[in-house]
Amino acid sequence: MSKKMFFIVALAAIWGLAPLAGVYGQEAKTVATIKIATSSNLPHPFSITAYEFKKILEKSTNGAIKVSVHPGGQLGGEYEYVQAMQLGTLDATVSATPSFAGMVPEFEIFTLPFLFKDYAHADRVFQGMVGKRGEEILKKKGLVLMSWHESGMQGFYNSKRPITQIKDMAGLTMRTMESKAIAAAMNAYGAKAVPIPFPEFYTAMQTGVVDGGENAINAYFTAKHYEVARNYTVSNHRYLTSAFLIGEKTMAKIPASFQAQIREVAVESSKIGIAEGRKVEDSLYKTVVEKHGVKLQVLSDAAKSEFLKAVESLYQDTRKRVAMEKEMSEIMRLRN
Repeated sequence: MSKKMFFIVALAAIWGLAPLAGVYGQEAKTVATIKIATSSNLPHPFSITAYEFKKILEKSTNGAIKVSVHPGGQLGGEYEYVQAMQLGTLDATVSATPSFAGMVPEFEIFTLPFLFKDYAHADRVFQGMVGKRGEEILKKKGLVLMSWHESGMQGFYNSKRPITQIKDMAGLTMRTMESKAIAAAMNAYGAKAVPIPFPEFYTAMQTGVVDGGENAINAYFTAKHYEVARNYTVSNHRYLTSAFLIGEKTMAKIPASFQAQIREVAVESSKIGIAEGRKVEDSLYKTVVEKHGVKLQVLSDAAKSEFLKAVESLYQDTRKRVAMEKEMSEIMRLRN
């Protein structure tokens, strides 16, 4: 090594301008590993975000922070992810908030059918007071909100018949997420709600435990639910609010110098996952019809009114039960 190079390396080591390994283009010493789980596979927006998070964070920290991604429900369901994060046995997840509404009942208001007008409305809601309130609620549960996320606008699907109006729901056994408000809505439509974790949903349809359920086209496609339930209705009846979370115990173990960077990368990767999820929706509708023989229906405005009327009392009951009346009013105010 020349005297000049030796001098540069010595200064870097003393001043902390760069790790010694970085001078030679090698990875920095790994100081933390973040294990992140999702219930979905690519190209679902949850998994897109998880892999983007890994790619961007490992590159930006020069390998000082490693990320291991466990997609497709490998580590269980979303409720289990959140429990594990509180215990410190899992580090992070991108999950739908209704899946762990039993732990965070305030989030039940986000599950109400036809509450969110469209994606622009949802963006306004979570960028404002409601989003900040949600972050505070999660913090009390030992969870750090990196960013709000989404799993698209849900539709209905089943193996028995097309759903074009509310009376078509009668007699159907439909899987729901593990949320009281979501199950109550399904029952109000005339179907029988059966709460089942997402990783068990495909088998439940395959074996006849349920006839179908509800999910956005992204989840329906990536989980290959078209193989066992070929009637899909575009109803957009529920915006599936989701969140990119890291456990408070995990964050406490990560050197403070990296924490802001982790948050920034989480926001960046979430934007990528959300944008990609919204972009591919129309093409996925076309794919399931043309390549997988799905019978696609679109719920009319008149039919949507029937569904909404069936859950009117649920709106009032939920907002009072979870003490989120102020937040509910703000969501309604931001509809236009």
